[in-house]
Amino acid sequence: MEVAPRGRGAEVRPVRGRPSVRTALPNWCALVVTETTATFEKGRTEHDLPDIVIDVHAHTIPQTFLAAVGRDHRFRVRVEQRGPSLWLVHDEGYGYPVTPDFYDASARLTALDRMGVDAAVLSPSPTLFYYSADPRFAAEVAHLVNDGQAAMVAGNPSRLHAMGVVPLQDTEPAIRELERCVDELGFAGVHIGCTVGGESVFSPAREAFFRRAAELGVTVFVHPAYVGPRPGLEQYYLTNLVGNPVETTIAIGNAIFSGLCERLPGLRLLFAHGGGFAPYQIGRFDHGFRVRPESRVALTHPPSRYAPRLFYDTITHNGQALAYLVATVGPEQVLLGSDAPFDMADPDPVKSVRQCPLDDRARRLILGGNAAALFGWSNPKSEVRHG
Repeated sequence: MEVAPRGRGAEVRPVRGRPSVRTALPNWCALVVTETTATFEKGRTEHDLPDIVIDVHAHTIPQTFLAAVGRDHRFRVRVEQRGPSLWLVHDEGYGYPVTPDFYDASARLTALDRMGVDAAVLSPSPTLFYYSADPRFAAEVAHLVNDGQAAMVAGNPSRLHAMGVVPLQDTEPAIRELERCVDELGFAGVHIGCTVGGESVFSPAREAFFRRAAELGVTVFVHPAYVGPRPGLEQYYLTNLVGNPVETTIAIGNAIFSGLCERLPGLRLLFAHGGGFAPYQIGRFDHGFRVRPESRVALTHPPSRYAPRLFYDTITHNGQALAYLVATVGPEQVLLGSDAPFDMADPDPVKSVRQCPLDDRARRLILGGNAAALFGWSNPKSEVRHG
């Protein structure tokens, strides 16, 4: 995306062959582009929708990062060879195997073919956020990681698309890196955590960052992060199994109750893991809004007005849960995600959607139509080249 000078407001123009949703609407769909969101018209039939599969939740650990960690103790992570496998082990205790599809484009394309996925939006592992690091070093890490992201997708622009990371502990450098991701690297958006330094990522201190993201018209993918066990969740892998959806739920609550979604209706927020528990507790959010005055401090409408304006991936690991999510927020707000290559990934996300009790139009939207609209890709099926 190419962005107009600051004085000209939020004009967005296509760059590097990638059309903007505002300027190059695909002929196979009718998009409603409003200040709130960009989605398919609810009246369109399944015959009007693209037959394409796009994974919006897939992770990388770029080669630039792997090459750098052994040379600088500030990364607080080491690379270990354990038998045939490469591992990253963080000083805080979290370790995981790094398979080739984390960093090698050919291996990732093979994995996409195996899953029946046409294209993927690749976001760096949340372990690469570095929000607890020195701000200057965090900015260096973000630059390094994003350069690696650009290199990984460069040879396969029709199938691999990148998101970047930004050093959110300092807003101005984060905005600069956001702009570099969009203007120079042509990324689809940025990947951020739910908290920074123990406070909500949606705190007032970072509103300028989200305002700039809204002006640029890019997607902000919100994902929980940890490099060690969370207090009280040390056993049974509950740091991930319970901690991740809880952290996402809290993030959605903060995004809504802080009034951010109301003040920035054009902000495109995509939440991981089916939105955590939030979609299933919207009624509780609304009840609190009605009976608790502190829930209305920054909000003028019930939370249920804003939940269907957010975007969610499909990673629920349960067909009934996915069907409830779709029924709650609408099929236009749900996008296919795998979480690959981590072990908590849905091994067959396409099957998960196809077996979910949805109509064909909803399936096509979720499998790829919504992603094509959100990221502004015109006729993506014809642009995807397998081989």
